[in-house]
Amino acid sequence: MTIVKQSNELSSSESSNQLLKAIVEIQGAFIEESDIRASFGRMLDCLLEVTASEYGFLGEVLYDSENQPYLLTHALTDISWDAKTKKLYDESMAKGFEFHNLNTLFGVTLATAEVVISNDPSNDPRSGGLPQGHPGMNSYIGMPIMHRHEMVGMLGIANREGGYNKSIAEMLNPLLLTAGAMINSIRIDCINKKIEGELQSKHKLLNGIIHNITDALIITDHSGVIMEVNAATEKMFGYYSQELVGRKITKLIVKDDINNYESIIKEYILSGKRELIDKSVETIGAGKKKLLIDVELSINDIKLDDKKLFVNIFHDISERKAQEKMLEDANAQLKELSETDELTGLPNRRFFEINFSKDYNRCRKDESNLGLALIDIDYFKSYNDNYGHLEGDRCLALIGSMMRDYFRRDCEFPARIGGEEFAIVMTHMTEKQCIDSINKFREIIIKENIKHEYSVENFLTISVGLAMRTSKMSNTDMIYAGADKALYEAKGNGRNQLIVIDN
Repeated sequence: MTIVKQSNELSSSESSNQLLKAIVEIQGAFIEESDIRASFGRMLDCLLEVTASEYGFLGEVLYDSENQPYLLTHALTDISWDAKTKKLYDESMAKGFEFHNLNTLFGVTLATAEVVISNDPSNDPRSGGLPQGHPGMNSYIGMPIMHRHEMVGMLGIANREGGYNKSIAEMLNPLLLTAGAMINSIRIDCINKKIEGELQSKHKLLNGIIHNITDALIITDHSGVIMEVNAATEKMFGYYSQELVGRKITKLIVKDDINNYESIIKEYILSGKRELIDKSVETIGAGKKKLLIDVELSINDIKLDDKKLFVNIFHDISERKAQEKMLEDANAQLKELSETDELTGLPNRRFFEINFSKDYNRCRKDESNLGLALIDIDYFKSYNDNYGHLEGDRCLALIGSMMRDYFRRDCEFPARIGGEEFAIVMTHMTEKQCIDSINKFREIIIKENIKHEYSVENFLTISVGLAMRTSKMSNTDMIYAGADKALYEAKGNGRNQLIVIDN
């Protein structure tokens, strides 16, 4: 190992590591599968295991016709106690249980969006009791699942030996933030699918209407001079017929497309190849007062008194183009959601892994340098615990913003890969250039003087582990493992330093 500075021991609880690992795994699976029930099932299993609880549920908060909140479960422990309740459980889980009764412990959270802890439910005045045959409940915690200050879901778990407390609730917050983001993502996906369905329905309806109305129809001679127009032409382009007859049809086509139109007609007259005019082409119509119209143009030829004439049909496709733009924007939004970390604005772990693999293959092919730096905010758990999760989120957002501003060259790719951990992929840079760039960023963070009185330095610092692609580091997994090992040593040697793995 090449040591750039000395550091401290790693301080992170087993439960926190377990939750962080679960968050990364569940987020990745959700992005790949977009299956909220499967993801919530994994999440509930993790919550029960980490808290040593017996059973519980995870669900989405919805509102009925009277604007009263109710819970639709996406994950629920099977606690059926007879054949009848087992059948009910199996049938209901296919679509999700609905709970509407607010006169219960979990109803308090639904009504108030507050954490409810009860370590003596049978004597708790908020409790509505349990159904006959229901397994006993000796402790309970209910927590709202929030997304941008809105309660979108709820967690309830029960029967932890020794009961529940606020520390447990705070420990579970990161996983519930992930759950909130999942619910929000599913809702956005549903909205976009609805919009797409409505747009497709409108498109079919418009096609049906269009086939029953008259498009702009313009008859020209072989040289493109307008001989006749219909009423729809006047309406579409804003000209009276007398303003068009005797003028060239190119008056109604934007300048950039005039040559294309004239060359099609000329080549058809010379060759007689019908395939030149048997297809519709998209162009932009030029109306009166600089009006521009997206149109689809079809051309047919006819003979009249031994003269070759052309029938030009302009079909207005402006609305279809607008719909396509809406769909394009919706798809772009979904793509951004799947690739971007919402809090920091940096690429997320999934996009990092894809990009890291691509950069590695390119660098291996052209035998150029590649480095991977793993960055961890020092004593961030203490920062979160003492300043609160809201300040913790602000801190992460600030670090993310600083990374976006600093690592903006094509050869440096920053990403947030989970919790307070970030990664930088550095290509076509020597080891020294990588070290200099990272150390300069460390100095920028130190100069920012972000207060952190629960850190050794009394201000916020970072630890960094760096690994370079070499003959020994011959794949992405080895490079990542090397950078992770260097980061671990940076923490163990006192933090606030960069360590480079010895290749």
